[in-house]
Amino acid sequence: MSRVFCTLSGVGWSPVVDGGEWDIEFYADERGSEPCLEWIQGLSTQKRVALETAIELVLARRGLDVVETESGKALGGGLYEFRLRWSAEEVATKVGAVLAELVAETEAIMLRLFFCRRARSFCC
Repeated sequence: MSRVFCTLSGVGWSPVVDGGEWDIEFYADERGSEPCLEWIQGLSTQKRVALETAIELVLARRGLDVVETESGKALGGGLYEFRLRWSAEEVATKVGAVLAELVAETEAIMLRLFFCRRARSFCC
C-alpha cells in the first residue's frame, strides 16, 4: 500500500488521542499464504483502493478506538470487525486528507475486515 500521511481533523472521525500509528500485519499460514491480503488484492480497483485508504487513514490511526464508531465493532474474544461502505475519496474527506489520485466510482462498497489485536499491531 502506498503511504498517505494526514492529520485527522475531518467531520467523520475524531483525531487520534495518542498520535501513534498501529502496525497492520496480515496473517500468514504455515505455507506463507496470506489469505486476507490475497482477498484484498482480488477486489475490484475501486474496492481495493477504498479499503487500503481506510486501513491507512482510519484503522492504523485510530486503532481500537474504531469500535467506538459506525465503522467498527468488538465481537468478543479479542476479535474485531472493521466495516467500510465509503469510497477512498469519501474516507479521505471524512478525515481531512486529500488523495493523490481519484478512482472513478462505479460500484457500491460494503466490505468487512476482521482483525485481532497483538501488542500495538493488528493481525488481519
